[in-house]
This record gives sequence, structure tokens and C-alpha cells, in this order.
Amino acid sequence: PLGIQSKSYPGLFFLNAENSQFSPEALTTFGRLLESTQYALSATSTRLIYVPVPDKETLYGRHHPNTLNDSSYRQLIQTARDRNIEVVDALALLKTSEGQPLTYHLDDSHWNADGVHRVAQALHRLIQNEAPNPSLK
Repeated sequence: PLGIQSKSYPGLFFLNAENSQFSPEALTTFGRLLESTQYALSATSTRLIYVPVPDKETLYGRHHPNTLNDSSYRQLIQTARDRNIEVVDALALLKTSEGQPLTYHLDDSHWNADGVHRVAQALHRLIQNEAPNPSLK
């Protein structure tokens, strides 16, 4: 496999090698995009739920040779929340404790079945809890 191999988790590979941050201007532009999207969707009674997808480097930064962090992901979450956009924090759902199976494939940049299940269940619960009750007519 191509990529950067973890020094602390055998078989785990990464694509990216460094941390990044969004500029204040980029976050402002992103926030405006979220607001305009929410406004356009509300005109059709459609609900916006923002689910930022963390990359494997963000989720498993502790295993990366460069010890990456989740600061850029947190910037996106905070920007959405500051604008009252509903957010599902996939990073929190995909995190695992030491000794638990990972939620990403070792040599791939996609979630495995457990990762998909965790995020899908959270979305399902959110949508079901907020969905209007069907008419009894």
C-alpha cells in the first residue's frame, strides 16, 4: 500500500503527513455557504444536517508518525454551530478506545462497516426524533 505507515499501529497507513488550519477568511466563506444552503433548503421545508467527514489522519492522529490533531475539523464544527446549523460530529462517533477495533480500514481511506453503522445510527436517531408524527386521519 502507498502512504505513510503508522509506527504505533501495525498495518495502519495514512495519506497525509501534516496538520492544517483554515484561515479566518475561509471559515467565514464556509459559514456563509452553510447559511445560504440552509436558507435555500428551508424554502422547500428541507432540513440541513451537516456531517463533516473526518479523514483517517484526524481520527487516528495519535498513531501518525507526526502526531496529527483534529483542530481543522473542530474549526468546521464550530463554524457550523456558531450559525445554528445542526451538526452530527462523526469524529466523536468514529473514535475508538485503545484495544477496540478501528472504524477505518487499515490501508484505505474509507470507513469500515462499523464506522458506517455508527454514523448511520446517529443520523437515524436524529432524523427520527425530529420527524413530524404521521397524520392519524
